[in-house]
Amino acid sequence: HENIVKLHNLEIDRNRVFLVMEYVAGRDFRSILNSSRILPLVPVIQIVRACAKALDYAHSRGVIHMDLKPENLMLTTESTLKIIDFGTARRISATQEAGRRIVEGSPPYMSPEQIRGLPLDIRADVYSLGAIAYEMLSGDTPVPFDGDLRTILATQPAPIVSLPAGVSAAICKSLSKDRDQRWSTAGEFHRELLIAAEKSGEDFRATSDDGR
Repeated sequence: HENIVKLHNLEIDRNRVFLVMEYVAGRDFRSILNSSRILPLVPVIQIVRACAKALDYAHSRGVIHMDLKPENLMLTTESTLKIIDFGTARRISATQEAGRRIVEGSPPYMSPEQIRGLPLDIRADVYSLGAIAYEMLSGDTPVPFDGDLRTILATQPAPIVSLPAGVSAAICKSLSKDRDQRWSTAGEFHRELLIAAEKSGEDFRATSDDGR
């Protein structure tokens, strides 16, 4: 997929497994946020759109990324977004195993069920995408960045008062502690976010349709 880093090979060296991926020239979104902190709404919705296309593609093939965060989103020198680092990705069937002992991921962007080590489905990635959008638009993570897991699980993300109410509500729904209350797919999240933004008066007529 044009918005997913290409995997060239999987190798084993001295009993350690590693992935060989394409080199992506550009900047990751952590460095972009370090310099800008808050991004405008229209570009963020374009970012969510590209991510949603890539995630829906991966999810349709039974793969959950499990570690979406700004560091794992790259903006290439041609202004194309690519999701990178599938090192913790799992087949959906593998995440259904009960009693997973190792919690993998980055806590501020991990869904509650992932933190608890519960069986996962694609809505875990929807939560992570919502957390990224929240940070891009507010300048803060939806839960404490350096909080312990108990605090993270207990923290309910506050509405983003600087945004139109509908846009904030769409993002907060993606961050619901109860996954049954979230958007069911990344694509649905993007569509509802776009609808809310258009109702607020944002103009998206110049938005490209080429995955950028």
